[in-house]
Amino acid sequence: MVSIEEQLRFSAVKVNEGSGCIFQPDSEEYTYVLTVRHNLEEGNYKEKKLIPIDHVNIYRFNVEGDRLEVIDYHVHTDLDLALIIIKRESALPGFELSYAIPSRNEMAYIYGYPQRLSNNIHDKRDQVECRWTMECEDHRKYELKTVDPQHTWAHGSSQNLIGFSGSGMFFDNGESIILKGIFTELRDPTGANNSKSIAICIHNFETIAQKNNLKPLIPKSLLSFRPHVEFAFTRIDNTISHVFNANLKAVVEGPISPNMIVERINEALFVPSLGNFGNYLTNKRLWTSWLELLTFLNIHQSTIEFSYENYCEKVPLYFCEHENSIGRVIRLFLRDDKLRSRLKNGQLVIFSSTETSNSKEYLEKDKVKKIVVECSRPDSFSPKIMIGNASQVPEFSCVHIDHFSTEIGKLETDDLSLEEALELVKSTVIKIMSYAE
Repeated sequence: MVSIEEQLRFSAVKVNEGSGCIFQPDSEEYTYVLTVRHNLEEGNYKEKKLIPIDHVNIYRFNVEGDRLEVIDYHVHTDLDLALIIIKRESALPGFELSYAIPSRNEMAYIYGYPQRLSNNIHDKRDQVECRWTMECEDHRKYELKTVDPQHTWAHGSSQNLIGFSGSGMFFDNGESIILKGIFTELRDPTGANNSKSIAICIHNFETIAQKNNLKPLIPKSLLSFRPHVEFAFTRIDNTISHVFNANLKAVVEGPISPNMIVERINEALFVPSLGNFGNYLTNKRLWTSWLELLTFLNIHQSTIEFSYENYCEKVPLYFCEHENSIGRVIRLFLRDDKLRSRLKNGQLVIFSSTETSNSKEYLEKDKVKKIVVECSRPDSFSPKIMIGNASQVPEFSCVHIDHFSTEIGKLETDDLSLEEALELVKSTVIKIMSYAE
């Protein structure tokens, strides 16, 4: 697993007298450097102009390191943003940068190249811990405040933050960093008020990319299920899983992508529902679970047109990162108003988790009913009724995604033809899908 420190170091670059952030779009030809426009300008305040491409100096890891090859750059029409295109950089194994919109009071780190460390022979980078405080201009800009004062005996805050312009603003979800914004300026040039600053949200770079017919900033792992194939069906022996390769291929090459699912479901992807769900979309298990489910649905409904409406909406999947007990997941699910309102009568609900399932992988309607009644009673420590009238909750059954692998893994297919083995797998999938009936 790539450490958070390694991810931060890999992402940060020096851009002229400021900083920038490496971002890899779905391209084998080029990489992006996200930064601010004023790092690419020269002249005084009244007569600033953009510099030539050959005056754009970008370095990895330290100022004296190899200069990256700049192909072109484009600036935002009305925001202090610049999208620099450089020759394709090698990726950091096991790491793919993703981005999300900031949330108020959420923690963030500025990571870049402050000028105060320019003479430091050991390390020229630094990080500053901040907190998002206020949204400005409808997700275009955010105000942030440093956790610790940035003034020193030698310099005030404004001087100590020089060189950070263009730095990435990152959220740490425990496993990976999520890019939230680009640091642009101090709101108070005196450095007062504990260094209140302004950052521009990353999604504003999409405007530059679209205008110039460039690749979007959506990570490859969200554009397609292809990157998740190698991590799927690991609990099923290859002697069985190969029989539904055609169904897997249909999903991978079909119209449904992780990004489409995110756009349709948003916070309801998770149990409990997450307002800051964008911070956790890099979880590999989340998307291998969806790939497995869609493949099983394709086996089950092979004659039905492959579409989001025919597949994802009929059998929903909810991801609970750290809880693999299906009983406890159902209780979390029922107590979440947003998730409970999505239930339909007679529905089969699929759960997944980072950890594999425990011994109990499914619950029939009758057992789910008992949990519904239990959750409708007053809490033992509070008079509050958790979910209201139990009779108004639709009847449903629950299955952990691992149950498909468990049941298919029991099949004996050695002496069967490919078609016969696939029919046997299909009958198992149909049986699991019938739990809700």
